[in-house]
Amino acid sequence: MRNHWKRSVGLLALGLALFTASCDGSGEKPLEPPVPEASRTFDIAPSLLGLSSTSFEGITLIRQPALPGIVRELRLIGPLGGTLSVDGHILKVPAGAVSEPAFFLIAALPSGYVEVELFAFTTAILGRITDIGSKGFLKPVELSLSYGRATNVTDPNRLFVLRVNSNGRHEPMPSQVDTVRKLVTAALDHFSRYCMASN
Repeated sequence: MRNHWKRSVGLLALGLALFTASCDGSGEKPLEPPVPEASRTFDIAPSLLGLSSTSFEGITLIRQPALPGIVRELRLIGPLGGTLSVDGHILKVPAGAVSEPAFFLIAALPSGYVEVELFAFTTAILGRITDIGSKGFLKPVELSLSYGRATNVTDPNRLFVLRVNSNGRHEPMPSQVDTVRKLVTAALDHFSRYCMASN
């Protein structure tokens, strides 16, 4: 309950910041929330798994050189769909995934692992924010994680996307590996935290 409250307050704060920032009328660039506030309000953790070991339950987390900070992209995407990309990771929102425009955020975390946090929400004029990412989409969205900078991949065909649910449980996702583009892709029905792992 506490995490839900914190997430709601964070979404409200980010929504107000976005509403204010989008009033300049240009609409040319993707919207960018302030770095420190966005990181705090969304509870983006330095290490999403909170593990002292990179291996557990026969699963090895994929490491990469740590980013200097959180790298993110925020974009308003409507019913026609759209794409976001950070640090080689790609989030594709297909046409029909949402029935009204929504803000989508992908954040690559500076933990030394291949991991991202995803958010999607709508805002109303009076500041009411609805978290649609945790509720789900009309059509699955596609997350592709890059292992282009990974340091401990021995067999790319054993890679998969790992979902970290709000209850702390880890859920391997059915994934496809593209060894040419060095991407591991999974279809998502809702948002959570995700990392790359190997079995």
